[in-house]
Amino acid sequence: MLIRSLRAEGFLKFRKLRIENFPRRGLIGIIGPNESGKSTIGQLFQFAIFGTTHHVVRGSIIDLIHWEDDHCVVELDIEHDGEGYRIWREMDRLGTSFARLMRISSSSGAPGEEIASGIIQVQREVPRRFHLGAGETLQSFYLAERESVTNPEQFRAFLDRVAGIDVLHGARGDASDALDLLEKDFTSVQDEIRKNDVHISRLQPNIDKIPELEIDLGDRDNKVEEARSRVRDLQRQVELEQKKRDEV
Repeated sequence: MLIRSLRAEGFLKFRKLRIENFPRRGLIGIIGPNESGKSTIGQLFQFAIFGTTHHVVRGSIIDLIHWEDDHCVVELDIEHDGEGYRIWREMDRLGTSFARLMRISSSSGAPGEEIASGIIQVQREVPRRFHLGAGETLQSFYLAERESVTNPEQFRAFLDRVAGIDVLHGARGDASDALDLLEKDFTSVQDEIRKNDVHISRLQPNIDKIPELEIDLGDRDNKVEEARSRVRDLQRQVELEQKKRDEV
């Protein structure tokens, strides 16, 4: 997923924020002094994608609204699998909020088809379509921040997910299982081959006799034909003798 632009009004430290032309390659880092709004930009991404941030756990979501404004608006344009998308959210101090997910033109950014409308609908569609989890996204934006509270095992598991190593481990396990099945099949085939070899060895003496049997059968066929020929001759002689008697 590529971040294309981020726009916000009335969100935490920023009365108005507009960041365009994010790089298409490499990592995005936010540098600045303390209290300059670095974390706010991270929370902007979280709020745009998930409708909440990690700070909301400890406070009210309306605290995300700038203290001089009565509402906030956030727009995030992203690119995923060659398609452009916009996530739009608005919230006021009464806690009323709305969200919309739509397609946008990859070139001009003009809005197009609306995919989901409403807080719950967008909340369901974002992880399904973009394969994003709140925990992984939090770690991605706060990888070097002290606010990222994880133990070494959780951090290692997170890096495995981000780098795709967990997928490779899964593929390795699948390949190992498939190899075990192939070995079992191979062993079964080898056993069948051995059984067939034993059966062939038992039949081989009879197989070796086949040429002799074919010769014997040929001789028998010749003798049978000779006997039939003699029978035909005898029948003709009998018929001649019968005619002679009839004439007398």
